[in-house]
Amino acid sequence: MPILLMMLAQAALAGAEPLADPMAGVTPDWSLCTHPDEAAKTCLIIATFTKVQDGHFTEIDRSSILGLPGLVIEYSSSANLKDGKLCSVARRSDFDGARIIRHAEGTKRRFEAAALQQIRFMYPIEGKEVCSEFFPDGVQLQLKVWVNGTPRDDMTTPARWVSKDDGYQVVGWHGAITTMPGGSQ
Repeated sequence: MPILLMMLAQAALAGAEPLADPMAGVTPDWSLCTHPDEAAKTCLIIATFTKVQDGHFTEIDRSSILGLPGLVIEYSSSANLKDGKLCSVARRSDFDGARIIRHAEGTKRRFEAAALQQIRFMYPIEGKEVCSEFFPDGVQLQLKVWVNGTPRDDMTTPARWVSKDDGYQVVGWHGAITTMPGGSQ
């Protein structure tokens, strides 16, 4: 993101009030789309939430693997509301049941191991509480990230809620087939 756009986004966050209950009305028919591309109807990550009990959710994420076109990983974790923020603890164990989605048009199995290595992006925050505070920004949201109670402005993420009927997909999802890591098609 160009520095001017980042500064403008930070200025907008400074004047806006976060949503008091960012999960109000959210059902499994709605997903949180990060880095939405409205023209292409794509997201880098689509997170779907199922309420387990008040303030606690099971989260299923489908995440595009950057640099490996056509690869998407799907994994499950837990999230909860805390002081108006959506929080979870980053754990490698959440990836134990991960599924690799391979693009049917040419993505090779050898990329699967590289895709699983991409998960290492979260290792510096492993075991730490990661919370997102939701700030309205037109039809989109800006997610301000906190790691162990410390704001991480460098991790602010554009997002929006999308309905399953809106047609949004994770980048690389179209034409994909599913396989377990190291498994067969």
